[in-house]
Amino acid sequence: MKHAFTYRIVGLVIVILCTIGCQQKKESKKFGPYSTHNVDFKISTCQKECRQDSGGVISKTTIGDTTFLRLGHWFNCSYTDAFLVQTIIGKNRALFSIDRPSETVVESDGKKVQVYSMMACNCYFYLDFKIAGKPVIPDSIFINSKPLENYKGERIP
Repeated sequence: MKHAFTYRIVGLVIVILCTIGCQQKKESKKFGPYSTHNVDFKISTCQKECRQDSGGVISKTTIGDTTFLRLGHWFNCSYTDAFLVQTIIGKNRALFSIDRPSETVVESDGKKVQVYSMMACNCYFYLDFKIAGKPVIPDSIFINSKPLENYKGERIP
C-alpha cells in the first residue's frame, strides 16, 4: 500500500515536471466499438483569453459530406494531451468521451490502477470535431457524461 502511494506521488511529480503546458494541438481519430460516427478530433491549447467564457457550442457547419463542430469546454490543465475515445450522436443527445494519457500502477495486492496527472488549474479549450457525414447535432451535448455547459470546470446551474 505504501509503495502504491509512493508510485502515485512520483508519477504525479514526473508528469507535472514533464508537462510543457498548453502549447500543443493534439489530434486523434476515433471510431470506437460503440461509436456512431467516424470523427477526427483536435484539442486546442489553453485559451487564456477566455477566462470569462462558459462551455458551449461555438460553431456547427456542414460542408459537403462533413460536419464541423467546435465546442468550448473547461478541463483541468492536464488535458492538453487529450484524445477522443468515443462518439455517440443520437436523436436527443451527443456524447463525446475524451481521455488523457495515464499510467497503470500495480498495487501491492496486484490490483491495476490508472493514475492520471492533475494540475492546480483549469483551462478553457476549443474542441474541434470533423465528423464524417451529416449528422444532426442535438442541443443536448455531453462531454465525459457531463453536460457541455460549464464555467471554469464547474457545472452551470
